[in-house]
Amino acid sequence: MATWDPATYLQFSDERSRPFFDPDLPHRCDRPELRRRPGLRSRDLTATLADRWPAARIEGVDSSPEMIDEANTHHDTRVDFQLADLVTWRPDAPVDVMVSNATLQWVPGHRDLLPRLVEMLSPNGWLAFQVPGNFTEPSHQLLRELATDARFVEATRDVEYPAAFDAETYLADLAMLGCEVDAWRRRTCTC
Repeated sequence: MATWDPATYLQFSDERSRPFFDPDLPHRCDRPELRRRPGLRSRDLTATLADRWPAARIEGVDSSPEMIDEANTHHDTRVDFQLADLVTWRPDAPVDVMVSNATLQWVPGHRDLLPRLVEMLSPNGWLAFQVPGNFTEPSHQLLRELATDARFVEATRDVEYPAAFDAETYLADLAMLGCEVDAWRRRTCTC
């Protein structure tokens, strides 16, 4: 299992969270009936979700003890954090909204996890997730190529590589589970 350095992770938080805000992923889940439910529960980007849904019960889940420790240093009483592996984690009650930003690509075989995540939702619940779509870009191809170079192979032997699929693949997976799917792809370029 990878060890996460919260300082390094947070150093790139603007870039990593951009897909969460543009287009506004929580806004797409913001139905009036959910805003009125005091038992709303969500996952990930916890402070933003707590601000959006102040009457909600918000839970943050992460498999990294370092990330949970960091989250607890900025503890917001509206948010509970727990150390758990998404593969085995189970909520104690059905979830109205489950939000995941840049997480699933780190879970090997995460498409096999989708039926269980959907099963955890309350009736009319929402599963909103974002995964990066840049793993075939030249920068990522070069990193993998360099990792096999004899000069770097020892240092990169245990490096975990994320993986994600295209929007059409997730759309098909979720449609087969009976979900109404709103999937999109966003390509951005910053100069």
